[in-house]
Amino acid sequence: MRRFSILIVVYFCFTSCFSQSGSFQSCFEVINRLSSEWKLDSTGNSGFRLNNCKYILFCNQGNFTKEFLLEKFGKPNETRKTSGGTECLYYYYDFKTLPKNKTGPRARAYVNFTFRDADNFIYSISDGDADL
Repeated sequence: MRRFSILIVVYFCFTSCFSQSGSFQSCFEVINRLSSEWKLDSTGNSGFRLNNCKYILFCNQGNFTKEFLLEKFGKPNETRKTSGGTECLYYYYDFKTLPKNKTGPRARAYVNFTFRDADNFIYSISDGDADL
């Protein structure tokens, strides 16, 4: 009986204390919460996007449209057409738009939202970078 009790306690601690699924917000909520400040950091160099992109990358993706993203985050820094859909890239670091008194790596880092053309709903969210 004691082993069974210990097993139940360990299982409860493992599933409730260490489970990651309960700690993630939906992307819909995260985008709503970040939208006004995200638009203000359109060059990606005030630090807001850099400090908050982790919430977007680790949110529960759910189901939202490209129109919702454009309404909340504004026009993407770059749009790419792929064979199966559209990628909207929002820079959170861009060497080309750094103020003259700041230095940094000659690169560009972004959050990539991919939408399928067939249904116009989010397919994936990822991040990436490119050397300049």
